[in-house]
Amino acid sequence: MVGSPQLGTPQAIAAILHGDGEGLLGGFIVHPAHARTLSQNMPSAYSLLPSPAYFNAVTDSVITFADVGFTQDWRALWGTFINTYSPFFEFMTGQGVARTNPPDSFLNIPEVVRTDLMAAADDFHATYDTYEIPAHIRVVQVAGWGRPTVKAVEYGTNHLLQSYDVAFTSEGDGTVVYPSAISSAADKTYFFSLDEYNNAEEDNDAQHRNLLNKQETQNLIHSVVLGESAPAITYLSETKPELSD
Repeated sequence: MVGSPQLGTPQAIAAILHGDGEGLLGGFIVHPAHARTLSQNMPSAYSLLPSPAYFNAVTDSVITFADVGFTQDWRALWGTFINTYSPFFEFMTGQGVARTNPPDSFLNIPEVVRTDLMAAADDFHATYDTYEIPAHIRVVQVAGWGRPTVKAVEYGTNHLLQSYDVAFTSEGDGTVVYPSAISSAADKTYFFSLDEYNNAEEDNDAQHRNLLNKQETQNLIHSVVLGESAPAITYLSETKPELSD
């Protein structure tokens, strides 16, 4: 598995609620508003949201609320942040504190997602997040690391208007945070240091979308397919890199 969002990832929250990061060619091909509208009825989009198991693996909050007027009811019910699944489900589906769907063009206001598709995603993850891969199958997983990756959606104001922002961590591949990519019990787990790769190579845009395009990843897959021990591969390590400033 290479960069697989096994437990979901917070980028999906920003995408499904706000169309964040979903536009193509600056909105000329696909506008973020249209992408957000499309995702509301796309079961696969819901499966990419953080699952209940995600909150057991990651302690960081996925949604935060600034001390401003429009977040008052949210803060009264859930506090200043959400880092467990039950309030996350309530917020996403407009429960606890009722809200209505905003006009399509109001990307600063969060959508209200479908309860049935959230529940279906729960059922999916209940099956696969606890799935035990048979012992005779060799499991190798690779997590991209070192690219700014969304870890939370933050609600506050911008020029006194309701708004949101995203908070980043470097412990991911630009889309998937690493705990989700390495959640399976595996024979081998590798970290691809994308920051080091991008600093050293002429190709400086390695991230989630092109992990499989990199020679280092292909060399590893080649050894796995042939049933060989993986050779030492530059930028790939079995030890998670240390955080720098």
